[in-house]
Amino acid sequence: MVLAAHLFLAILLFVGINWVGGHARSLGYISLSLFVRRDDAPAFNTLFRVLSPVVFITIVAAILYYVRQDRFVADIWFVVIYYIAMRIGFNVIFGRALLLNWAKEVIHGAVCVGLSWLAYDHFIRFKKTLLPDFATATNELWVFIAVFLYLIFNQIDTGTSGAKRRKHRYLSSQVKSFISLYGHILTAELPDKLSQSVAMSILIYESFNRPPIVQRLEKLVFPRFSKSLGPMQVKTSSRMSDDESVRAGFQKVAKSYARWKTKWDQRVVEEHESLWTMHYSVVRSVAADYNKDDSYVKDVRELHGLLLENFYPELEANPT
Repeated sequence: MVLAAHLFLAILLFVGINWVGGHARSLGYISLSLFVRRDDAPAFNTLFRVLSPVVFITIVAAILYYVRQDRFVADIWFVVIYYIAMRIGFNVIFGRALLLNWAKEVIHGAVCVGLSWLAYDHFIRFKKTLLPDFATATNELWVFIAVFLYLIFNQIDTGTSGAKRRKHRYLSSQVKSFISLYGHILTAELPDKLSQSVAMSILIYESFNRPPIVQRLEKLVFPRFSKSLGPMQVKTSSRMSDDESVRAGFQKVAKSYARWKTKWDQRVVEEHESLWTMHYSVVRSVAADYNKDDSYVKDVRELHGLLLENFYPELEANPT
C-alpha cells in the first residue's frame, strides 16, 4: 500500500514538474527539445530540477501528517528515486537518450536524492521539526547568502557547445535511421533535394513529438481515440502501415511543394526576389500546409535550417 502510494506520488511529481516547467518559460526554463537553446537562467534551471522534488515531498509529508496518514510519510524520500527513474526512463523509451546531457542528469539526480534523504532524515520524519525555524539571525543570514549566490550564479553563461553536439548526434541518428527505412519512398515521391529536406524535417519533427511507442499505442486505440497514424502522423479514416503513412505524408508535402515552388519561381523571375527568400518562403509555406499552427511552422523551419547546415550543405551553398 505504501509502495503504491509512493509510486503514485512519483507520477504526480513527474506530471507536476513538467506542467510547472512548461509555464515557467518566462523565467528561463529550458525543456528537452531538438533545438539548441542557450541557458540564460542556469541557476533557476538547476535549482528548479534539484529542489522541486524536495519541496514536493516536504509539502506532501506535511499534508499527510495533518490528515493523520503518518504511515505514508515513512521513507517518502523514495518518491524522488522513483521520479528520477521515471524521468530518465521516459526519455530513453521515447528515443531521446542522445539528447540528454548524461553527466548533468547523473549529478542532478544524485544531488536531488541526497538532499531528499537529508530533508527526510533531519526534518520530514519528525513532525515537530518539519517546519523551518527562522528564529535566529544566523538562519536569516544564510537565507540572504543563498539569495546572493543564486543571483550571481544566474548570470553565468554556460554556453551551447554541449547542447549542439547532443542535437547533432540525435539528428544524425534520426536521419540515418529514416533514410534506411524510408529513403526509397523519399526519392520516389519528392522531386529534388529541397523538397526532400523539407519532408525529412517534418518526418523528424513529427516522430519526435510522437515517438514509436506512442505510434504503436495510437494504432491500438485507432480509430476511436486516434485520428492520425504513423511516423508522419497522417490523418486517416482507415488503418495504414508505417510505410503507407510516410508515403502519404511525403505525397502531401510534394503536392504543397509543387504549388508553392511554382509560385515563388515566378516571383524570382518577375519581381526579382532572391533565391534565398524563395527558399525560406517555400519551406515555411509547405510546413504551414502540413500543420497551420504557428509554433509548428516555426519549429519545422528551424529544424530545416539545422538539417541544411549538417546534412544538405549543397542547398546552403546553392539554394536552386
